[in-house]
Amino acid sequence: MKKRLPQLSILALVLVTSVAWSGTDPLAANRARWERLPPAERQALRERAARLTPERLALLRERLARFRALPEPTRQALRDGLRRFLQLSPERRQELRERFQAWRRLSETERRQLREQFRERIRARLGQAFPRRLPPPAPADPAPAKDAEPPRRSE
Repeated sequence: MKKRLPQLSILALVLVTSVAWSGTDPLAANRARWERLPPAERQALRERAARLTPERLALLRERLARFRALPEPTRQALRDGLRRFLQLSPERRQELRERFQAWRRLSETERRQLREQFRERIRARLGQAFPRRLPPPAPADPAPAKDAEPPRRSE
């Protein structure tokens, strides 16, 4: 059952966020989705909901509010990414979760080094420059000194 918990939390998030974009009566939409779930999944969701602490529920509500505040193209991209993630095999999803957790444990310096190594591999493979961030703007020319001679015109 422990391996199903992340999948169930993703399912709960999908159910909650789907209401945000559905434009239909939330209670009717939720009821219809609930009735389509197999009994085993309903029971698993009941048990998971019973374990939700008020703090966790508040966190989920905060995330939903942030999701609703995003522009529609961003929300759609997130939905598409979640859909693609859910289509992966359970083994591949677990591997991605573990890699993500390992990434989060790295220091910012280690992350920066890994990003640069990735860019170098791409540059080597593509044989061209990998796009970099733009350099910071150059400082404006300093004001001429008061005692400085004005520029001469060449004739």
